[in-house]
Amino acid sequence: MKLNKNIVSIITPMKKNGNIDFDDFTKIIKFQLKKNTKFILVSGTTGECSTLKMEEKLKLVDLVKFYTKNIVVGSSYNSTEKTIHFLKNAKIKGARYCLLNTPYYNTNLERNILNYFNEVFSNTKIPIILYDIPNRTGVKLSIKTIKKISKIKGVLGIKESCGDIKKEMFIKKYTKLDIYSGDDFTSAISNIIGAKGVISVISNIFPEIINKIFNCKFKDKIYIQKKIFKLTNLLFSETNPVPIKWLMYKIKMIKQPKVRSPLLILKKNKKKILNEYKKIKTWKKKIT
Repeated sequence: MKLNKNIVSIITPMKKNGNIDFDDFTKIIKFQLKKNTKFILVSGTTGECSTLKMEEKLKLVDLVKFYTKNIVVGSSYNSTEKTIHFLKNAKIKGARYCLLNTPYYNTNLERNILNYFNEVFSNTKIPIILYDIPNRTGVKLSIKTIKKISKIKGVLGIKESCGDIKKEMFIKKYTKLDIYSGDDFTSAISNIIGAKGVISVISNIFPEIINKIFNCKFKDKIYIQKKIFKLTNLLFSETNPVPIKWLMYKIKMIKQPKVRSPLLILKKNKKKILNEYKKIKTWKKKIT
C-alpha cells in the first residue's frame, strides 16, 4: 500500500516508573484504526525516539504489525552503522517505511549527508521519508541538497518541519518527492500548495479531523485549519510530546502523562489546552 495522506506520529505511553505501557499503546493503535487511520509512525519525535532503547522500538513495531502492516518507523540515530542495524531489524519486524533525519551533531557537510542516505538505503532497502527538522538536528537542508537527496534510490518523500511554505513550494517544483507537512498548524496550507499529507501529532486525539482536511474542498480546508489552529499551537507550547501526552492523560486515553527525562510533565497552559480540546470536540460533530 502506498503512503497515505494522514500518518499519525503515535505517542509512546509510559507507566509512572518510565516503562512502556504496552496495554495503553495497544488501545491507541486500535483507536486509530477504528478512526480509519491508514499509517502509523512508531518511534517518531512524538514517540520519544531519542530516549527509547532499540529493543523497545523493535517491540513496538512488532506489536503494531498484529493490527496493521502499514508501519513507518522513525530512526533517530546519528551513527550510520547503528541506523542500518536498527532498520534491518525493524524491517524484519514489519516496518514498511522509515522516517530518517540527517545525522545530527556529527556533520552538516552535504557530501557526508548524501553518503549517509545512500548507505542506509543500499544496506536496508527500506523506503525512506527524509526528515528535515533543523531545530532538532542543527542542519537546515538547502533546496540544492534536498534535490540531490531526492535522486538517491529509495528516498520517496520528505517530512518538512521548517514551517517554511516557500521552501515546500520549491521542493514541489524541483523534486518528485511526496511532501508531508511536519506541522499540524500549516497542514492545510501545505496541502493546498501540493503536499501529499501530514505526519501529525494532533491525530493522536483527532484523526478524523486531519483526515477531513485532506479530503475536502479548498474553503473547507482553511475553515478546519482555523478551528484547530489554537490547539495545534498550544500542543507545541512545550517540547513535543509533553503537551499531547498530558492532554491524552486528562481525557483518559492513557493512564499517565509520563515522559522520559530530560523531558518533564507539562507545567503551563493546562487550562487553555483542555478548553481548546473541549471546543474542538463539540465542533467536530458538525463535520465528521
